[in-house]
Amino acid sequence: WHRGMDIHSWPREKRLKEFQSLKLGNKFSIIPVRIANNKDDLKKYVEYFSKQPGSEGAMIKSLKSTYELDGLTDQWWKYKKDFVIDAEIVEVNKVANTSAYNYLCVIGNKIPIGKTYNTNIKAEVGDILQVAFGNLNKYIDGEKEWYNWVFPRVISLQESKSEPDDSIQADILNKESGGFIE
Repeated sequence: WHRGMDIHSWPREKRLKEFQSLKLGNKFSIIPVRIANNKDDLKKYVEYFSKQPGSEGAMIKSLKSTYELDGLTDQWWKYKKDFVIDAEIVEVNKVANTSAYNYLCVIGNKIPIGKTYNTNIKAEVGDILQVAFGNLNKYIDGEKEWYNWVFPRVISLQESKSEPDDSIQADILNKESGGFIE
């Protein structure tokens, strides 16, 4: 609602111009917008936003799109930045009253990196999973350090592998994925 009007049905271009004309002060953090006029612009802007600290990727919205309250539209696209690695299972957790599991995993030199999201893929301790995730965060509490991945989705059981990727170092993955250190 703006100036007593429901603006959900306005095209994005009109909503954007109206929003940019407002004097919002410091109460709001305005997300930068770029308008792509061709494929090269689109690629450049997606790469730019995907490389920003803490970025999950980029939201792409048609200037003609309305704001759908249910979120269902073919006029918006989400480009997700993911990393894919092979991790070893060190703990299996069966989700109660379902056929789903989640797994505590390690990489490299048995560095724990957190639990996966629930999946219907059944595996055992020692198995290798291919997992896609958004970033790897690092936590430090005095002498203790640990990691936790964000949005860890199991892709597949790597039946032909018996070891995780030993070339993956958690600190490098933390930096490359845009993860934070807290």
